[in-house]
Amino acid sequence: MADRYRGTMHAGMNCSLASRIYQHWTGDSSDFGCRYGLVRLVWAEHAPAITGRIAHEKRVKRWRREWKFALIERGNPEWRDFHGQLARRSGTPDQARGDGWGRSAPGHPLPI
Repeated sequence: MADRYRGTMHAGMNCSLASRIYQHWTGDSSDFGCRYGLVRLVWAEHAPAITGRIAHEKRVKRWRREWKFALIERGNPEWRDFHGQLARRSGTPDQARGDGWGRSAPGHPLPI
């Protein structure tokens, strides 16, 4: 999640991307997310096992900002908000079901 192009970012792992985006939009996310207005989904990856998701989240959180920028910009150079594209797949954010959001191949932004 990010607030703007090359702005404040948050890397996190969750089991329902749709629900997590909804939390960011409604202000029910973390204090950090609320404080910095992190409402733009600029990157998402899918990993089949939760242990892999947790390990990847921890790894990305240790990265330098420039490395995170490079990861995002490899697949989303304009830092577009993927939320709208994902909402068309799964319904509106208030339906936050998490059915199919985040099902890209590892290392590829959504949608692939």
